[in-house]
Amino acid sequence: MKNDILKLLQREIIPTIGSVELANVALCTAYATSTVGGWAQEIELEVSPEIMERGKRDRIPELNRVGLEYAAALGTVLLNPDRRCLLMAEITDEAIEKATMPEVKQHTHVTLRRNRSPWYVRARVYTDWGIGTAEILEYPGDIVLLQIAARKVWEKEPEQKDQEVLQKKTVAELTEEQLDKVISEYSEKDLYFLKPGLDYTRNLLHEITEDLSGSKSVDELADEIEREVRRGTKLPCMTAGYSIRDGIILYLKGILFQKENDDMETVLRYLAKEGCKILAKNANR
Repeated sequence: MKNDILKLLQREIIPTIGSVELANVALCTAYATSTVGGWAQEIELEVSPEIMERGKRDRIPELNRVGLEYAAALGTVLLNPDRRCLLMAEITDEAIEKATMPEVKQHTHVTLRRNRSPWYVRARVYTDWGIGTAEILEYPGDIVLLQIAARKVWEKEPEQKDQEVLQKKTVAELTEEQLDKVISEYSEKDLYFLKPGLDYTRNLLHEITEDLSGSKSVDELADEIEREVRRGTKLPCMTAGYSIRDGIILYLKGILFQKENDDMETVLRYLAKEGCKILAKNANR
């Protein structure tokens, strides 16, 4: 159980730059392009209704553009899928120029695919070297398929999918006492991956010239920070259970908790427990 919950936290409380939905699209095309190699000539994109809707509203960091076509094009030139949802941290002037060329919309075809996960993206990228395909399914960065032309290069095993479902079920069924017991077994080293979220959130607070000693509540600050992210800020935030707002609230609470507890191991355990509560809440929806 201890390892299952730790893996769940590592997978589902992730650092993201920009809108999670747009980062998911860019990540998928980055995987598809890097799998086959070459320069993208045309993109075929299938997305869930949720991603389609966000693509009409959220701005892409640095590009000052709205549209899934631009997010898809950006992924093909960033080519850094190992960064997962932080891949937009490395947007260069050259990437901006290539991702915003007038022909991007003409060469990118977006199709709505219903009855899939809210995070579903399938990208087929035609490059001057061949055709690369990547598919994201259950959560941001959840690559389940990589393909060159009609040949599968990699596919997630059914056993791994079953294990991920079990991890979610496990945390959703824990009592408060059981959760406390599991979290108490983690060391600072186990939970250190949660620490960047505290720094990221402090940066966001600094950018909006506000802090937790001010007059605004945690909920009000979370609303304000989320608006900044949706407007295309390049600042990172932690995404908990794939909700930007949940991630912001988690780390705002962590900052408050840290003011009263300067022991980092205790703070990280607090974050792990609150993160598990968020994941359990989302699993029971």
